[in-house]
Amino acid sequence: MSHVPINLYTPKNPYYDMPDASPGINPPAIYVNSLGRFYTDRYNWNSVGGFSAGSFGARSLILLHELAHIVSPPGFIGSDADTPGASEKNTQMVIDHCLHAILEVIDARKQ
Repeated sequence: MSHVPINLYTPKNPYYDMPDASPGINPPAIYVNSLGRFYTDRYNWNSVGGFSAGSFGARSLILLHELAHIVSPPGFIGSDADTPGASEKNTQMVIDHCLHAILEVIDARKQ
């Protein structure tokens, strides 16, 4: 992850259910939408995997989801933007494999 740049972008035509981030494959990078749920914004306040928009948990899930697009773990749907339910399935896979670690970091940050 430390070798994958994280870049910020602002969409020209924002809309309610726009992507929070997207992967760049060649070269590998993660592009975070400045108006998405990575930050608390006025376009979409829905939670990310049960975490409030803009929270550490939501940010972690978003970044891990995009990183999975880059590393292509088994069972992860490569291009999930145009397939209904695919992004949610991918996010659930990240939750299934990474939630414990995310919660441990959240707990450690409280101390």
